[in-house]
Amino acid sequence: MAKANLALALERSGDTARSRLAARQALGIGSAPAAVRSQAQQVLQRLAPASGAELFDVLEETPPDSWVALVREEVLWWADASPTARAGAAGAWVEGQLRRPGRGAQFAESLLGALLELPPAAFQVVVKSIVLAAADRSLDDAQAFRAGVRSGMARFALPQWQRLAAAFDAASAELGVAAQWS
Repeated sequence: MAKANLALALERSGDTARSRLAARQALGIGSAPAAVRSQAQQVLQRLAPASGAELFDVLEETPPDSWVALVREEVLWWADASPTARAGAAGAWVEGQLRRPGRGAQFAESLLGALLELPPAAFQVVVKSIVLAAADRSLDDAQAFRAGVRSGMARFALPQWQRLAAAFDAASAELGVAAQWS
């Protein structure tokens, strides 16, 4: 209920990007009660159509040291979302990161930091979604995205870096995606 109430408060204050983001995250919680889902849906219906870049709009207005917390809220609902919703969210992340080429590693670092906080099963589900979303891009875009992710991985201590690289490489192999993440 807190996310749906936050979405409503943000809508009333005129912060549409954050409001839409909070409402979408409230809807992404599979166990959310009907009242929560209803309130979040009503907020989304009142707001202008989504651009798909709300998370990045919010991140760009936020100090980078707060990004992991925002991204964590996002990837938490990805893990519980339907495969279609998760694929859409991962695709929006890839697109958002590619549209900001000078900051790709910085955005990737926040995504990877949030991933490392997920339980193992959720971690694997989200990593696979990201791998598939990158594979759906042109060869140049996929390579640019992976380069940003590799640079983001290098910002972590060696054990975390190795865990991330191994997870992305294993997901690529399992999904039949010819991509090197390490």
